[in-house]
Parts: sequence; structure tokens; C-alpha cells
Amino acid sequence: MTKRKKLAARTAGATGRRKAGPRTKKLATRKKPAAPAMTPATWLACTDPVPMVEFVRECPRASPRVWRLFLAAFWGWQSHRHKTPAVREDLRRRVGLVEEWAETGKEPPGVAAEWVCVFFGQQAFEDARHTAAAPRSWGRHGEEGKAASAIQPQFLRDLFGPHPFRRVTAHSDWLTSTVVALAKGIYEDRAFGAMPILGDALQDAGCDDADVLNHCRHGGGHVRGCWVLDILPGKS
Repeated sequence: MTKRKKLAARTAGATGRRKAGPRTKKLATRKKPAAPAMTPATWLACTDPVPMVEFVRECPRASPRVWRLFLAAFWGWQSHRHKTPAVREDLRRRVGLVEEWAETGKEPPGVAAEWVCVFFGQQAFEDARHTAAAPRSWGRHGEEGKAASAIQPQFLRDLFGPHPFRRVTAHSDWLTSTVVALAKGIYEDRAFGAMPILGDALQDAGCDDADVLNHCRHGGGHVRGCWVLDILPGKS
């Protein structure tokens, strides 16, 4: 045995382990930092739709209907940004099918042929998740992704409101004939410009919920599935 081999044998015996072979060292795995907890304040200020979608996943309001209305709201908004008329009209047609699916709870005939689109599928939450993440790749090609990512949180706040933190229900006293008629008309006609009038009618009926009144008067862009409109006619 050569001197070098004897030295290696004595070293192995002294340490009680074999000499490590080449490149056997394990690579250290980095743990992904935990996302900060969502609070009412961060929910209102959040500009990234991805963690918002994940956060409300377990919210009782996160039904397939609400997710599909989110999809319809965003892709309807996106359709106006297409310069090609044929593409714009085709996207609007698909949006109409998704909204019909949301409101009836039934898959529209022939919609399976559209599943190649990011927002056509039987798993509404997964479609919403993919839609929330989609603008991240668009952002590398200009301002399109930034605008899309900025509008989605507005839609999510309009659809979910404070429900991820507390459930809001309409008091029977609020449901005057004026309030119900206004809410129904706004929803059916998409007359969202009348939301401040609805807020005044609710206050006259005795509503003192600040979230409800502020959303009617200062809620920004409203869409089908707006959480205040939903608690009035009893939609779910």
C-alpha cells in the first residue's frame, strides 16, 4: 500500500465515514418566503391580483358564479383594447357565453369548443387564477400588462368587498320598494352610474353600514356581481 493510500485509510477510520466522492455535496434548498398576511388595509391597497385571488379562494362568496363574473368583467374590459375588429368581436362573444354560464349556472351549448381560451373551463377558480397571472407576461412587452394588472384588483374588490373579512347581509328594513327597484334596474341595465343614488336610498331606509354606503358612492368601476347589488336582490 502506498503512503497516500495508508494516509487515506487512517483518515477514514478516524472520522468514521467514507471519503466523499466527487460532487456528492447536497445543494442547499432555499425556502420561498411566506406571503404577508392580507388585512383589510392591504386588501384595499393591493395592486397584484394573484395574491388577491388566492386569498379569497376559501371565502364563502367565492362561488363559480362570482369567479365567472370576474372573468367576464376582465375579458370584457380587455376586448376593448384589441385593435382588430374581428378579434374584438370574437372575444366579446366569448365573454357573453361566460356571463351566461355565471348567471344560469348551466354550461352554454357549444362552449366546450372554446376551452382553448384561458377563461373557458369547468373549473372557474382555475380560470380566474390563470387570468390573474396572465398579464405578468404581457408586461414584458409594454404597458398592456401593467394596465391589465391594475384593473383586476378593482374588479376583485367590487365583487368581494369586505366579505373576505366579514360577511355583510342586508337588513330587512333596507329592502324598501325603492331600494329593490333601483338595485334590480342597475343590475339588469348595467346602469352603474346610478350607484350613488342607490346609496342615498339605502341611507334613507336606515342603512348605516359604512362599507355599503361608501361602496355605492365611491366604489369606482362596478360590474355584474358587485357585492352590494348581490346582497340586495338576494343573488349568490
